[in-house]
Amino acid sequence: MAARYVPPGARSKEIQGCNSVNQAEDRQRSLAELVAKDEKTDIFTVKLRSDNSYDNIPFKMVSDTENSDHPKTQQFKFPFGYKQLRELMLWFREIGWKDQDAVLQFPASLAKEQRKLVHETAQSFGLGTSSSGFKETRYISIYSVEQATLGVGKVYLTKEEREKANTIWRLVKHEEDERYKKFSHNEIDEMVLANKLDPLIQELWEKKKSLSVEEEFKEKCKVTWFLK
Repeated sequence: MAARYVPPGARSKEIQGCNSVNQAEDRQRSLAELVAKDEKTDIFTVKLRSDNSYDNIPFKMVSDTENSDHPKTQQFKFPFGYKQLRELMLWFREIGWKDQDAVLQFPASLAKEQRKLVHETAQSFGLGTSSSGFKETRYISIYSVEQATLGVGKVYLTKEEREKANTIWRLVKHEEDERYKKFSHNEIDEMVLANKLDPLIQELWEKKKSLSVEEEFKEKCKVTWFLK
């Protein structure tokens, strides 16, 4: 059977349509995988930091330091899963309309894929997110819609720092070594901001700078030879 002819002007639209269908199918597969994983649930202790105490948190309470902390800290057991995340984010968004300074903190024991899911789910509800710390100490904080609008938790870099962070991220993405896959773009941003690169990242960056200097030297030699 002969392939159907598609006019040049319509090809891009058809490709876009196919891409949209593929993306929708990928999302459906991801959702199905998440729902299936919900049957084998990891349980984490999540913190709610606020000046207020809540007795309607939709998960089992562990502790409530009502008098000792400002803001107060309530801890509860969270069975990690897609449905549970949506339930928690919906609840947190509702209290956040009045309690705008409330913060949810997920523990550093979350896997990288779980952290990504927390970020995506929270942001789908209009909530703010940020990650803090490096490697095994990295944890996620969730902020109210109001705080998200104000940009709380975002990392702000100078132009030079942004260029450095983006360059490092490109280098990391092209590395086949599995050790580099544990680093996220946001984590590299924070390293650059703190001027404290992980030794593995520092080694990669130094190698990049050395190659850049070598290339610059070769170009200067070419120019000098040409002028002669």
